[in-house]
Order: sequence, then C-alpha cells, then structure tokens
Amino acid sequence: MQPRSLQHTPADPCRRGGISRFLSASLFALLLGSVVYGCKQGASPKALPAAEKLTANTREINGARYSFVDGDAYKYDANARTWSFAAHIYDPDLFAKNYVVKEGKVFRRDPSSGKLYAMSKRFEAGFEEAHNLRDLIGEKYGWTSTVLQSPQAPTLPDYVALRTGILTGKSDFRDNRVEPSTERAHSGKQALRAYSTAPTSTMQCSKALIESEMLHFVKGDDYWFSGWYFLQEGMPYTISDIKSGWLDGTPGLRLVLENGAPQFELKWANKPRYKQPVPQPVLFPMHQWVHVQIHLKLSDQADGLNELWLDGRQIIRARGQNLPLADTIYNHLEVGITANLKEATVFVDDVKVADKPF
Repeated sequence: MQPRSLQHTPADPCRRGGISRFLSASLFALLLGSVVYGCKQGASPKALPAAEKLTANTREINGARYSFVDGDAYKYDANARTWSFAAHIYDPDLFAKNYVVKEGKVFRRDPSSGKLYAMSKRFEAGFEEAHNLRDLIGEKYGWTSTVLQSPQAPTLPDYVALRTGILTGKSDFRDNRVEPSTERAHSGKQALRAYSTAPTSTMQCSKALIESEMLHFVKGDDYWFSGWYFLQEGMPYTISDIKSGWLDGTPGLRLVLENGAPQFELKWANKPRYKQPVPQPVLFPMHQWVHVQIHLKLSDQADGLNELWLDGRQIIRARGQNLPLADTIYNHLEVGITANLKEATVFVDDVKVADKPF
C-alpha cells in the first residue's frame, strides 16, 4: 500500500496499516526487538533534496509525478514547476541500525540483547511435529507471527491483542483460525489449516495467515516459492505474499485468485497486475492438492519478471515491476488466507522459498 498521501480510490480489499510486525505480540517478534518500520506521516524534511536527486527516481502515480529520495516521497506541481514534500515512507537508515553483515551473510540484531538472527534467501516448512500455533512460532520453524483479522477481531488493536493471548497461552481462537492439522496433508502427517469467515460490511477483508520475517531479497535477486495448497471450501482472495516490512503498509507482490483465476498484483502505487494471457484463464482447482510455484526476478522497473506455475504448467510469464522501490528489501513471507472476502478453508503444506530453482 502506498502512503496515505499517494492513495487513489480504495480498491485494495485489505489494508493493514503501517505498523511493523516486529511490534506485534509474537513471542519470536519480542525476541527480535521492537523496531518501528513504516511511515512517519507529517515529518517534513528541513529542506528539499537537490534537483538532480528529485529527478533521478520518479514515478507516475494516478496521473501525478512523484519522486522518492532517502525514504521520503515528493510530489511535482506541473503548473508551478515545483516539488513539495508528500510523505515519509521509511527510514533509509534502518538497515544500518538493525542489521549486521558478516562473511556475506545478513543478520538481524536484537537491540536489547545484541543477539544476531540470520536472515536468509532459503526457507522451508512442512508443519510436522507442531501441536499448535505456538509451536510454529520461533527459531525451530522460522515463523515469526500470525494475523487473525476477523469480525471478532476487526481492528489492528483487536487482532494484535488476540495474537498476544493466543501466543502466550492466555486465550484461544475466536472465529478465524490458523494451526497445524492432521485432517489432511500433502506429505507427512499434517499440514497448516487456515479458516477464515467472511468479513462484515464494515471490514475490507478477513485474514488467517502465518508469517515469517526471516527473509532477505533485494533488487536483482531471484525469488522462488513452492507450496502445496488444498482449497477445501470457499475461494480466498490471496494465498501467498512476499512483502517489505520497511515501507508503510508492508507493500509487495501477492498471488491473487480473482474469481478463481490466479494472477499477480504488486500492492503499491498503481498496483500493476500480471494476468494469464488468455481469454479463458485457468482457474485454481478445488478439493485437490495443487502445486503452486512462483518465480520473480525482482526489479522496481519494467524489466522485472513474474512467473507462475500450477501443477507444473506455466500459466503466467509477464514482464513488469514487482518491487516498490530500488532499495526495497523483501523480508516478509505470508501464507494461508492472506486476504479473504468470503468464508474459506485452505490447507498449505511443504512451503519452500529459495533464490534458485528447486
């Protein structure tokens, strides 16, 4: 999601706000420390950047021209031929403040203890041996938190409080659920089961997802995702997201099932979509295990590559932007029901992320 100053007519079925998941009540997130990612709206810089900086990285967004410099957005007034401050999107010093690079590897530093947590371009999860959601959160499995946005926890404070209670063992699920289940599995004995009820008329969407903030992908990297999905009931709106916790609203690329037809959407600025190039697109199958494979060549320009396979059949290969800004870091994986407009139950198993083909 773009900062509020850059938003157009709301079309996104779910917006979460610019608060870092590291501020959430995940037990593992607490270990990682409290770093504020996101927007500092209204914090205007003392002076405009030099003209050459303003013209070096511009974007046309909804008919207006914007420039992004050192974490700030500036808007161009074509009539006055002047630039003005629009929004503070992220802190450009966050990496230096919170990360350490040792022998070519990137580590997140806990500000209180100094402990280093390795970030990676590789991640695997089979959901075996976990008895409940709390078991999945931590270094053993690599998941860092969960989001259960629902009619009984509709607002950010509501679902953060619910997450706190669940992950500390002080409360149970309300309506939406995400947890290991032996009901069905692609391999092994169990998979992740996500259930989401429909949102109310005052909500934009529901969510039932698990997330990891242990990734580190940048411009020029190849991002590969593999996962097995079983849609038991309903059709979720989105089922897999790679995002940035650095920018306001955690923007990123997500796999959308628009009326059952898989496509990509970059949730940022003009929100480009990459669809199947056929009049009758392939629909996501129900009531069977489906292998989803994604490949992205990350770029903030039109040379980005976006590829999707279902059960080994490539249905999307499109060039286009899939990274919000040149210095964006994708550090955030979400799976499950990452946005939902109707009641749905989804199983996910054998999740893998890498920077090379599997």
